Amino acid sequence: MRCAAIWGSSARSCRGGGGAANAARLIVIVEDPGSGLPADAIATSKVLVGTLTHLETEIDKLDADITRRAKENEVARRLMTVPGIGPLIATAIAVLAPPPEMFRKARDFAAWLGLVPRQHSTGGKQRLGATTKMCERSLRRLLIIGANSVIIKRHVHAAA
Repeated sequence: MRCAAIWGSSARSCRGGGGAANAARLIVIVEDPGSGLPADAIATSKVLVGTLTHLETEIDKLDADITRRAKENEVARRLMTVPGIGPLIATAIAVLAPPPEMFRKARDFAAWLGLVPRQHSTGGKQRLGATTKMCERSLRRLLIIGANSVIIKRHVHAAA
């Protein structure tokens, strides 16, 4: 069967693009006896489909556990009031970051994360260098992803 008939007219899909977004379509094709796939490919693909289904179930369980833990933790609940911070990011910050009392101001926390420029200040003249990118890399990445989601959401809703 031609790629376009399976995936639709999108050339990107025919090149194998789309990733997880096409997993549901792949499962439907593998389980359809009239899909035109060779028997050997169906047998192998069914193993992959079983693995995908199992992984989705495990991910759902972990998501539910993270959400439950976030609701039980006072710091995580307060963090989730910030746009772009959901249960995953809130739980990660609550667990991995030092206590908030350690930081005098928000810029100190940002410096701990490595999100602010390095300062080289002498004689009252402030010189800012590149971002330090020190400390907790995973938290920094999660916060950047959360910030991007807020920007994208606002952009999409502003256009609507």
